[in-house]
Amino acid sequence: MSAIPIADLHCDLLAYLNSNENHTPYDPQVRCSIPQMHAGRVRFQVLAIFAQTRKGSSQHGLDQAEIFKVMAHQHPNELETIQTPEKFAKILETQKTGIVAAVENASAFWEEDEAMQEGQNRFLQLFGKVGRPLYVSLTWNGENRFGGGAETQVGLKEDGKRLLEFLQGKQIAVDLSHASDTLAHDIIETIMVNSLDIPVIASHCNTRSVQGSPRNLPDEILQEIFRRRGLVGLNFIRAFVGEEGLEALSRHLETIFRLGGENHVCFGADFFYDGDAPKVTLGRTEEGFFFPELESSDCYETILSHWQSNLDLSDQVISKLAYRNVSDYISRVWASEEALSAPPMVQL
Repeated sequence: MSAIPIADLHCDLLAYLNSNENHTPYDPQVRCSIPQMHAGRVRFQVLAIFAQTRKGSSQHGLDQAEIFKVMAHQHPNELETIQTPEKFAKILETQKTGIVAAVENASAFWEEDEAMQEGQNRFLQLFGKVGRPLYVSLTWNGENRFGGGAETQVGLKEDGKRLLEFLQGKQIAVDLSHASDTLAHDIIETIMVNSLDIPVIASHCNTRSVQGSPRNLPDEILQEIFRRRGLVGLNFIRAFVGEEGLEALSRHLETIFRLGGENHVCFGADFFYDGDAPKVTLGRTEEGFFFPELESSDCYETILSHWQSNLDLSDQVISKLAYRNVSDYISRVWASEEALSAPPMVQL
């Protein structure tokens, strides 16, 4: 297989760097280090800003935003911040990795017991530090002021509705990866009923019909994402893939194709440092979090070669999975370079 660029929708490098001042983006234990991304030809990587829902969560969000703010300046030969379709297209032709931030759990900017306006003001600081985030998830696995995560049956709360209204027209997707089924349905219904201009994606999850984890999505939610021309990033965590590893990941892909998602599926590997994982998390198994063949950012060529050989996929389809589906999504959703030349219009 000829060299092909890779786009990935989720990793936890920022949380790793924030957890210990001695951590660096060159440490292989994080699985998505700069050398590993370079070896895997990762030309576009979403860096999640993550915080658990508890007092002081917003400080973790701001701290990770500060780390993102300086990363490309500290590593100019290896990283570049991406904010427009034009820059995305250009980064594919380089040896650098283009980076963009996202928010995994809105508790990273909204404390549980403060006025919504305070969190909104804090979130708007994010634009000055990292630019426009690619997506925001309302929750993590548990429940917060916005709704219920994958370990719950809680739906969308009033503050969740207000957060969706806040995201209206900002070219930021709402991410369903950690949503309960009830929350996911409520989010989609709220967007439909109120005609909100908010893209819907699932940045790092798989299909529940193949592997029955609550962190994977049922067919009807996946189909709704595809109908809305969103993205689903395949997750590499063992508990969400299934015990047959790469073969199971292939079945997730085949299921997504069957559901009509060929133009809306990509990678969302979810690489992180095992030592940073919360003690209670849906992805933990006795065997570890990742399979040996799916354990770091240098594994994408192995996956694509397997798919091309075993699923008889054309070069065109392989390029869709590797980066073109992400490129098409960004071209649809993000403003052009010319549009961003004017000061952003932010509604409160």
